[in-house]
Amino acid sequence: MRKKGKYYRQQDEEQPHETLLNTMFIIGMLLLIWEMSIFDITVIDWYVPTLIWFVSGAFGALLCAKYLLRFTGWSGALIYGIANTAGLGGYLVFLFMAANCYLPGSNEETVIETKILKTGTLAKGSTSCGSPYAEVMIDHTPKRLIFSCGTAFSANTKVQLYLRKGALGYYIILDQTLVE
Repeated sequence: MRKKGKYYRQQDEEQPHETLLNTMFIIGMLLLIWEMSIFDITVIDWYVPTLIWFVSGAFGALLCAKYLLRFTGWSGALIYGIANTAGLGGYLVFLFMAANCYLPGSNEETVIETKILKTGTLAKGSTSCGSPYAEVMIDHTPKRLIFSCGTAFSANTKVQLYLRKGALGYYIILDQTLVE
């Protein structure tokens, strides 16, 4: 069998750096899914975790660029750079959101009542209902609150929220109740 260039290797042979980057990417994506559930209960603008994800991931990809170029060339380095951005960014945004949610912050609860700005339902899956949601404004931050199936909103419904400040200063929603 003829070799195709200096970086040729057999198809079934996997290099250690590929295993490490693939594992980092998969774990980063799983942590990102967990981060999304934390995002649902955190009062934070969407662009804060998104910027942390992309900026930290891109910075990490730049730090690893010399290493990646040595093993993969430019085309492979681009793919691994994207995977590194998603993986490392996923780790860091998860750490940020989890630190705010799970580390001790203020024990003081705040109760607020806010007007519902808009209602709707999430997409319906094959085994689930379309969960109803309400969009509200909390501390000058828009937030989508998701309710259990069968929740009905009337025209003058408000939401009562029980909040606690997290370790990094962003509110965590402890409970939400519809009130007339």
